[in-house]
Amino acid sequence: MNNPIEVNEQDKSLFAFCPLVALAGQKATSNHRAQIVCGAIIFLFLAGFAWVLVDGIRNTTINPKKAILSTCFATKERIIVENDVVLTISQCRDGQELVQKTSLRQWLNKEVPRYFNPTFPLEIKGVEDGLMPEKPLQTPLPKTKKGDRIGVIPHRKGWPGWRQTMVRYAHNLGGKDFVLTLTAENPQWNIKAVGENSNGTTDHGLCQLNSAYHAAFIKSPSFKYWDRQLEYCAKVWHDAKNRGRLRTTFYGYNRIDKFVDAYDWSPKKRKG
Repeated sequence: MNNPIEVNEQDKSLFAFCPLVALAGQKATSNHRAQIVCGAIIFLFLAGFAWVLVDGIRNTTINPKKAILSTCFATKERIIVENDVVLTISQCRDGQELVQKTSLRQWLNKEVPRYFNPTFPLEIKGVEDGLMPEKPLQTPLPKTKKGDRIGVIPHRKGWPGWRQTMVRYAHNLGGKDFVLTLTAENPQWNIKAVGENSNGTTDHGLCQLNSAYHAAFIKSPSFKYWDRQLEYCAKVWHDAKNRGRLRTTFYGYNRIDKFVDAYDWSPKKRKG
């Protein structure tokens, strides 16, 4: 027959904080067991709270926009790329700056569609072999509305043969990363594409060369040939890559004036 448990004043305060343990303690052989159970429950509660807190901080670090979407709307955004690190800096209405740090490859494969083309995923099966898919591409992201920061790109119904030839040629010049970079800059692979910038400059051609830094080639007869454009773009891309600089864009960051004099850009009769 079990003897009743004697509860001192200290134990009473413990049971008042943990009534479930007090009930368990009435059936225990000693109040020491009740204290252990109560301590375990408190420890699990604090551990769960800490996990939720750490997980929230981790998610905020990975995607700060997601965490403050309801209270902060970015009015300005700039991207800084140095070596293999991408910093996305968003400035909110109250002047607060949010910084998201990602690796270059992660940004190229996952983040580029958000900034350049919300209806075209860059993780494309077959790009490793210099091929684009022949099947229709479905967007994993919601379409934007007219007037949004990023324009809507129509869905493709397949890649025609001439465009597939361009993709293979680009793959031979720079591999998968070069193909993905070109796709991010000019999803339609339009050699005559012209984009306007807020600073008064324009971007031209397959890789959207900046008119302020690549004027000589843009005005040259070679610019009319898609293969010459790809060769020039590849030199810009490789030059930036070799210097450890911005290798995910063809904007003015990558000056290539030296190549204009070192390479004959006049139209040549292609072999074969």
